[in-house]
Order: sequence, then C-alpha cells, then structure tokens
Amino acid sequence: MMLFHWWIRWVWVSAWMLAFGRVGAKELPRPAFTQEEVSFRSGGNTLRGVLVLPKTRGPHPAVAFVHGSGALDRNDWTLHPALREHLARHGIASLCWDKPGVGASSGDWTRQSFHDRAQEAIDALKFLKGRADIDRKHVGLWGISQGGWICPLAASLSPDVAFLILVSAPAGTLEEQDLYRVAQAMRADSMSEGDIEKALGFARRRIELVRSGSYEKLDAAQREVSDARWFRDYVHRLEPREFAFAKKNIAYDGRPILKGVKCPVLILVGERDTIVPAKQSASLIKDSLNKAGNKEVTVTTFAYADHFMQVTKTGGPRETFAKGRKKEFVPGYLATITKWLAPRVRSTP
Repeated sequence: MMLFHWWIRWVWVSAWMLAFGRVGAKELPRPAFTQEEVSFRSGGNTLRGVLVLPKTRGPHPAVAFVHGSGALDRNDWTLHPALREHLARHGIASLCWDKPGVGASSGDWTRQSFHDRAQEAIDALKFLKGRADIDRKHVGLWGISQGGWICPLAASLSPDVAFLILVSAPAGTLEEQDLYRVAQAMRADSMSEGDIEKALGFARRRIELVRSGSYEKLDAAQREVSDARWFRDYVHRLEPREFAFAKKNIAYDGRPILKGVKCPVLILVGERDTIVPAKQSASLIKDSLNKAGNKEVTVTTFAYADHFMQVTKTGGPRETFAKGRKKEFVPGYLATITKWLAPRVRSTP
C-alpha cells in the first residue's frame, strides 16, 4: 500500500488443466472448494466478486478480503486466489470483490473516504452473515496495506467483526506512511542520499498541496521535476482522480480508533517492508489495543519478507517489480494464518 498505488497480479493455473485433471501422466488433485459469483450492495454501489466455499459440510467460518490502495479487482494485489484456496482447504470460506468502478462493480473508488471503505467491509460481513452456509458467529476481515487502516476502523464501528488479520498494516497518517515509503524504497535500491533528500522534499511539498492546494498547483509542481529519476521511479505522478481520493483522506489518523477494536487481532509483518513502517506500526497497534483492554493480539514477523509477504533480498521496488520475477510467499505465511484462525473459528455447542 501507499498513498499512490502499486499493483501485483497473480497468474492462475490454466483452466483446461484443472478441468481435465492431468499434466502428462499425473493426476491433479480435485479442488477442495467451489467458487460462486456473488454481489452485495454498499454505498449505493453493486459490488461483484467471488465467494470461495470449502467442500466440507457447513456452515463455514469466513474471511472478507479488504484491498489495499488503487483500482484493484478480486484477483489483484497479494495473490488473493492462492489465499482463498488455502483457506478453503482448511475449512474457511472467503469473499473478495472488485472495488467500486473496477471489474464488474459499479461506482467509483476514488470518491470513497476511509469511512466509506470501512462501511463497505461491514456490508460484506453482513452479506456473509445472511447466508445459511456461513457460520455467522465467526466472520472476520483480512486487510493488507491500506486495508490495514480500513479493517480496524470497521471493527471499531461494528460488533459484526469477529477477528482481524492485518498484513503490512500502517497505523498513523498517510503523510507518515508516504515519507517512509519514499525514503526506504530509495535506500533499498541504493539511491544516493542527495536524491533521497530531494525526493523527500518534494513528497512533503506534495502532501501540503494535497492538504490545502489544488490539483493545478500540484500538477505544475510535478512538471517541474518530471525528468528527475527520483520522481519518476519513487515519488510518481499523481493523476486528478488519485488527487481527489488523497485529498478526501489525507487527514486520517489510524491511532485514535484502535481503542474501539475489541476482537482478536493477528498482525503480520514483513521485516523488509519498504512501503509501510510495518514493524513500528505493529508495535503501536498492539500497545494501543492492550492499553484499551484487548489482550488477544498476536504479532508475527517474517524475515526476508517484503510488503506483499513475498520472499525478498532487499524489499526495494527494483526487486519487487522486476520483470519476470518469481512471486512466492515467504515460508510459513499461509500456515500462520490458518493456525491462528483455527481455535478462533471453531464452533462451540
């Protein structure tokens, strides 16, 4: 996540291979899940996505996935298909949908505030709770990056949230996160300290223009530095619709709402996250929740993991977004999620 987004796509296994069940002479295992196209309403929008259900007998506990920043659909960002399938093989249903105005969903995500996004997550849980094949007592949220702001906000607003899984989550302000991103990404890519200072100076100027200026003023400032490598590769151009979204949310601070989060929380940190100050944020979130009386908070840190919980050497964008790079989760990431969830979604008489 960042104020101005990145994206990652997951490549699916060929559909015909799954259909015919063979690669050479080897039998492929039959899927342990079914997928259903679904839709629900939120904020005047019809949001369409996919519900993945285990083939075991229900009702099933369920997780709703909350995206990070940008124009993301149900399969974008952090390899959602792999996560959904892993959960299903462990008896847990999951829901992921296209953001407003993306894919098959109506609306416009750039018009949303963080509170709008939180209400959208709550409405997703209400949709799940309304199904006979879902265990309504055990429905929670998984959020990555910007979703790490949204999920605690949703939990502070609604008792419907049974648990939170926060991946690479920020805790403070958008300004703090974006300045961290610029500096750490450039250092990971071995950029000069002189260029880092120039980039940070412009990033601070941009924040002020988002906060109290116009897009015209920002665009003029962007054109002045458009040829600089530090701008092209690390600060990045902000388009009008992104400016509108940033302006709507620039004052948000995730710290005050934490005292309202009463459900169990799992926080997953990539030690080499250069996009969000995940280690500092995890400590802040845990301390804030504990002080408010929530003692069921678990933090797990993965060495050699980047913002997307993928194996990395540096965590920098040159490596993360290198063409042809093999994308794989850091060992233990998926197992940590299901191991933590197991006792918290077990139905009791």
